[in-house]
Amino acid sequence: MDKKTLKTFEDILLKEQQRLESELAKFTNRNIHNAEDFNAKFPNYGDSEEENIQEVSTYSDYLALEQTVEKDFRSTGTMVPTAPVNTVKNLLMRNVY
Repeated sequence: MDKKTLKTFEDILLKEQQRLESELAKFTNRNIHNAEDFNAKFPNYGDSEEENIQEVSTYSDYLALEQTVEKDFRSTGTMVPTAPVNTVKNLLMRNVY
């Protein structure tokens, strides 16, 4: 691959990483001890039993989502412009652009 193509792929990866970080910021906090780790926020809807049930349900959803998005976030950060062509193709096939 030429330098222009590599730069294009690098830009795609950086944009995707920024998008994922923005998504994570909506429902997580960054771990102060590890910049690559995020922790799901526990919502507070109120004190009634119904609200507490909703909080636990939402938190459970946040945990699952955190793991998935965080995994993608880390994978975009570890890819380098000289990544194998198959890796870049797989990323593009997942609509990461």
